Amino acid sequence: MGFGEGRVVDNQRVVLDAGSPGFGVPMVRARNLSDESVMEQLRQGDPDALLILFDRFYRLVLKIALRILRDAGEAEDLMQEVFLEIFQKATKFDPAKGSLKTWILQYVYHRSLSRGSTLRSGISMTGSRLPKVRSQNPVP
Repeated sequence: MGFGEGRVVDNQRVVLDAGSPGFGVPMVRARNLSDESVMEQLRQGDPDALLILFDRFYRLVLKIALRILRDAGEAEDLMQEVFLEIFQKATKFDPAKGSLKTWILQYVYHRSLSRGSTLRSGISMTGSRLPKVRSQNPVP
């Protein structure tokens, strides 16, 4: 059963709230669940746990990516990649080594620096040379 069916986790009822979408994703009412509890659900393969993490951290991830990349489109792409990687590598999170927020920030910071370096070099992600084009979505 996913969070959308009204699961109880850590004595908290968790349900999807389709009335307030963010980035086209239904928000999740799970404010009282700890980050560690949500990550445990994600480690067990529950994709609804990713919605909770996205709701909690997407603004921060996007803000960091925007500051480093200075391109809204690239920052949004990177944000999606970061959350996909979190979903795929949830088992690597160790709360004994630090908070979930720090773990996510490390992902976005390093991915943003890497993407920025690749973009500045003029080489696409496939290895071919990119034409020099000004960004259509510059960040002031």
